[in-house]
Amino acid sequence: MSPTLLSTADAEVFAAVLMGARNPGAPRSPLPAVVPQNDAQAYQIQDIVRAKLGPAAGWKVGAANATSEPNCAPVLKGGIIEAGKSGMPLSIPVPNPTGIEVEIAFRMGRAFPSAATAPSVADVLAGIASAHVAMELCAFRLAPGPKSPPLATLSDNNMNLGFLIGPEVKGWRDIDMHQQLARAYVDNKIAVETTGGHTQKDLAALLVWLVGHVVTKRGGLHAGAIVATGSWTGVHWVDHAANVAAEFPGLGRLEARLTM
Repeated sequence: MSPTLLSTADAEVFAAVLMGARNPGAPRSPLPAVVPQNDAQAYQIQDIVRAKLGPAAGWKVGAANATSEPNCAPVLKGGIIEAGKSGMPLSIPVPNPTGIEVEIAFRMGRAFPSAATAPSVADVLAGIASAHVAMELCAFRLAPGPKSPPLATLSDNNMNLGFLIGPEVKGWRDIDMHQQLARAYVDNKIAVETTGGHTQKDLAALLVWLVGHVVTKRGGLHAGAIVATGSWTGVHWVDHAANVAAEFPGLGRLEARLTM
């Protein structure tokens, strides 16, 4: 049985609230009276926003642990920023506060069109063009902030502002998911350091789930799409203009300047 969706009117109201909060300088928006009660309703709201503000430049996927069902959100048009190509850190205007997360993202080298059945694991893995160090930028757009219901936050693309895409990670299949260090830096000081900090421990499984979900339920995936596969450090909130960095020792590092 398919999950119950919100009425079109309720979904449109929630989407309008989120889009209003995306306007430059807009305050956080009050939580609408009707909030999503399942992932399908959150995706329904995501898709309305994506249709009006997209198309999606990529997707983010994550899971609470190795046995839980993943969830996902689109990264909207303009939300993928290539970092480090000039040799100088990017300067990026962001709201106060902004969260940073250290991740690995994949660039897909081929399209996966909408279809009734998901592509095979082999096809998805063969479709990877490259893997990269990435930093997600996050912000709350709903007034309750961290106290927002989780499904309301999922509706808001899981707080996504965008992704910085850094150096290519060679040999990503050989990463020891239980031993790999990940670090987030703020003003050249380690703000977060984890060992084996990724919750799911299987980047390929998350990527395969995401592609299957998008192909069968969300209209497919375009060639060149970025798929970010979940935080290794959790979200760290930055409340002032700062130099920030994401690093996987031995794999790569990216840097940026956040201006507020």
